[in-house]
Amino acid sequence: MQTEAGSFPTSLHRSGRILRRAMRDIHDSAARLLWATLLGATTVTTAVAQETPGTGIQVTQLAYSATMDDDITSVKDSFVSALEGRNYTIVNILDVQRALENRGIEAEPIVLVEFINLSKAYLVTTSDKRFELFAPLRAAIFGEQDGVRLLILRPKFIGDTLGQEHLSDPARAVLKEFDRDLRDVAETVRNGGF
Repeated sequence: MQTEAGSFPTSLHRSGRILRRAMRDIHDSAARLLWATLLGATTVTTAVAQETPGTGIQVTQLAYSATMDDDITSVKDSFVSALEGRNYTIVNILDVQRALENRGIEAEPIVLVEFINLSKAYLVTTSDKRFELFAPLRAAIFGEQDGVRLLILRPKFIGDTLGQEHLSDPARAVLKEFDRDLRDVAETVRNGGF
């Protein structure tokens, strides 16, 4: 495999260089992902969850959260009904536990729900196409020791992440409306409505 005294063929040398660069990029990406995860976890855990008296809804910058003494299917059905009652379209429902079970992986019960009011959301998209990274809107329903938790990503968080200065007045109004709607939906589900 040697061409001249002690030298490697050029293609092998290039392959080694490419491999080293790829490994460095993977390491850098892993480090960035770890830091982003830690930063995100710190942001979420340090955000003080405030509960509106009498509602049972915890509010953070990131999400609305409610815990119910019910089963996942009932919470999911109530959530979907409450969304549809406010003209949101259900885009997708993913039973993570079942999907992983089909791949031979044991998992805790988690259901992801994606939903949108398309005509209103399009007003946000026309203002800032980066909104499509967050659309459709999302919620997670998962079992915990003390019940079932409904966690809804806040449209206010989306607007803050995009930067209010990049959004038109109609887009900001839509995100505020979505944020109010989803808080109402969380309260409806928490109180056993729908």
